[in-house]
Amino acid sequence: VSTQSTGSLSWCPMASPQQRPPSERTDDATPSNTPPLSATDSLHVRRHAAVKSLARNISRDSLHEGSECSSMGLPGFDEDEDWEELTGEEILQALESQGILQDDQRVSESVAYLKSKLHEPLTAQQFSDLAKKDSVLDRALTKNLVVTEFRLLCEKMEQIFEDVRDIKDPDGYCGDVADYIPQLARVPARKYGMALCSIEGQRWSVGDAAEPFCIQSCSKAITYAIALQLNGIDKTHTHVGREPSGKGFNARVLDHKNRPHNPLINSGAIMTCSLVAADKTIDQRFDDVMDYWKRLAGGVTPGFNNSVYLSERGSADRNFCLGFMMKEVGGFPGGKEFTRTELEKTLEFYFMCCSIELHCQALSVVAATLANGGVCPLTNERVFSPATVRNTLSLMYTCGMYDYSGQFAFEIGFPCKSGVGGGLLIVIPGKLGICTWSPRLDKLGNSYRGLRLCREMGTTFPFHSNISNNSEAASHMIHVFNQLESRNLDSTSIMFAAAEGDLAECQRGVACGLDPDFPDYDKRSAIHVAAANGQDSVVRFLILQGVDTTSKDRLGHTPLDDAIRAGHVTTQQIIEQELPLDFDYLDRGNPIDNAYRSLHTDTNNVTYQRLIDVISECGILIDDPRIARVIPARELLRAASKPISRDLSLIHISEPTRLLSISYAVFCLKKKKKKK
Repeated sequence: VSTQSTGSLSWCPMASPQQRPPSERTDDATPSNTPPLSATDSLHVRRHAAVKSLARNISRDSLHEGSECSSMGLPGFDEDEDWEELTGEEILQALESQGILQDDQRVSESVAYLKSKLHEPLTAQQFSDLAKKDSVLDRALTKNLVVTEFRLLCEKMEQIFEDVRDIKDPDGYCGDVADYIPQLARVPARKYGMALCSIEGQRWSVGDAAEPFCIQSCSKAITYAIALQLNGIDKTHTHVGREPSGKGFNARVLDHKNRPHNPLINSGAIMTCSLVAADKTIDQRFDDVMDYWKRLAGGVTPGFNNSVYLSERGSADRNFCLGFMMKEVGGFPGGKEFTRTELEKTLEFYFMCCSIELHCQALSVVAATLANGGVCPLTNERVFSPATVRNTLSLMYTCGMYDYSGQFAFEIGFPCKSGVGGGLLIVIPGKLGICTWSPRLDKLGNSYRGLRLCREMGTTFPFHSNISNNSEAASHMIHVFNQLESRNLDSTSIMFAAAEGDLAECQRGVACGLDPDFPDYDKRSAIHVAAANGQDSVVRFLILQGVDTTSKDRLGHTPLDDAIRAGHVTTQQIIEQELPLDFDYLDRGNPIDNAYRSLHTDTNNVTYQRLIDVISECGILIDDPRIARVIPARELLRAASKPISRDLSLIHISEPTRLLSISYAVFCLKKKKKKK
């Protein structure tokens, strides 16, 4: 609830009755004789209790299936016990039991701190400070991530994995390694791995999950998403359809409009490759694709298997046939003007995309990014728009498994894309990304083991897109998920994060497209809440997002009023520094024009390096695609020491883009310049 008082009480959605104003207490809420903890600290006291219980259970290996470890009413926890019994090693074990691994960059500072105190007990204050500044650690230790029963999920997954390992048909058939590409035929048939990643970065893997393999047709879904992101739906689907073909993945057939049936078969993937950055050279186009894969995988650099590329290129008669068939009917961009040379380059580009190498662990993060609506769970970076992800998953659902797609959707029921390298890219929207790898293929070109893993997962967990968690069909299934869909889509989640100073969650919400200016019923927005609680880092972030620092709540209070009333001097100074900015001057509909007008007014002695610094303060990387559309990172770095010229020779003002961050970065430059 949002509380309005004349005192210094901070807004907190989970405040206890004793922490509310007297007018809001219920009759049975008797004030304690001892001064209450602050709202935020009391939360972390309960979190400390949760992690202590969780860590002890893990150290004794007694965390049984389905056990609960909530932040309230913990069994076996004595509130009078000494805080110092909790060590850094216990917390790290508790984190890993919830799928937050030590190489997770989101918790890198916390992990380094805990390693420095591996066998040293943490005091109550040390733990509270740690939980306050690391929301991922905080939610993981209180089992408040999307997979609440992560150990149970992993145990069942490993059981399914082992059950499928030696499975065969009654006649002894268990699939064959692809041999139409000679290099793929050399992959050992025994290879077998699986990995998963939740939409909040909980990871687990088993088997050969860390061994890179050639993704082959798994690349088609991402190539389509890139083409869609760059060209839009109308242009993309002028050249490729969106229907299942009913034929083999390399069949010589087009639809009634002389288009490939969908982008997930060979002819359709060749077509979408022709739409990816067609104005660039082939090496630049491939660099762009590799960059997309790296961002989707949370920073893991993909490899390239040159042997597979050469092998596929040398045995590509059917793909050349498909290319010339589409060229004959004018299906490529440019119609009949599309030359033979352009076709050959497009086919080479297609072979290169299919020869990318990644391991199951990285591909599970790619799948989780799709499951998370295009936002990478390990970096909180938006890679694809929600519309792009929706369209990609729709086609993966209906066309991703070649000639078995219809049966797969009917029987198993979640988006999936297979590749003849033996990989399956599996997306459980709003929950998980999964990757399996087994080179043995069935007669339709799908991984023999991977398909059976999907079937077993679909009968064990409510993964089918048309099964509700509360339905009778799901009553016999194992439920391991927290219902976080509403939090992921509700703008009020930013206010909850702002109240606790959860900067990472605020960044995640904005990356997911939530409105940071969204008001509650008291007309209070996130910056009101952050200011009332003295959350300086969140206030700075919200200001850089362009929220209105002059907005008034139901009682006419501004964020500055809240900061002054609560006695947060630093917060007050941060907001006061921003107030002189003329927000009426800012045309939010045309940020590039704002950048131009701001830079044009006063750019003497302001270098591009300063612009880089301010962009970084906005939480944006210089290789962000929104920045790249205005000024490539290479050009920006090359010109770092140069002053920003009045004609803005490096920034193309006419380029249409929603580069809101650079606009506000420029406003920061202008403001600081005036102060000097």
